[in-house]
Amino acid sequence: MWGRKNKNEETAHPGGIDFESAAGRVTAGEDPEIAAAADAFIEGEASEALIIKPEWAIVAVKGCFYPAAKFIHPGYAVAEDEAAAISPKMQVFLQTLADKYAPAAISRLANRYPEFWDLAAALGVLYYQRWRAVSQLVAEEQKARAEAGENAKRVNADVVVMPSPVSVEEPERKVVGERMRDGSLVI
Repeated sequence: MWGRKNKNEETAHPGGIDFESAAGRVTAGEDPEIAAAADAFIEGEASEALIIKPEWAIVAVKGCFYPAAKFIHPGYAVAEDEAAAISPKMQVFLQTLADKYAPAAISRLANRYPEFWDLAAALGVLYYQRWRAVSQLVAEEQKARAEAGENAKRVNADVVVMPSPVSVEEPERKVVGERMRDGSLVI
């Protein structure tokens, strides 16, 4: 009858597998190719780490005082020896910032505020376009100055207005439950 076992029936299933052979398959030794690939992956991550150089720390120390030196008084400017004295502490801080705090803040912003990354990407593209246009303009000015034989300082009171790049209309963002411009409902 159903659910009742006969004492004469075998307890092992004819097509089944016993516990020892199943455990042997799971706990079998690690494949050397897989272990080598894992080691290479870990080494690759280590080579991608951002290592803060001492020169960067010196520039960061000088950069902290640059706005005050430019806008308030030139006495705020930091000398090389002063920056070199503080740079080891700045280097430790920047390394900690690059290893610990920046990745956490970036991931938090990326998850919570996707529009921030849309803005950052748009500003990056605009900055790159402006940089290319200004670089071409500077190269043309240098070429004209070289042809004219001028070696004087560049003094130009005119403001150069760059033409805006061709704007591509951003596609409309679809939000579930709201209507598009054409009146259709987003599902």
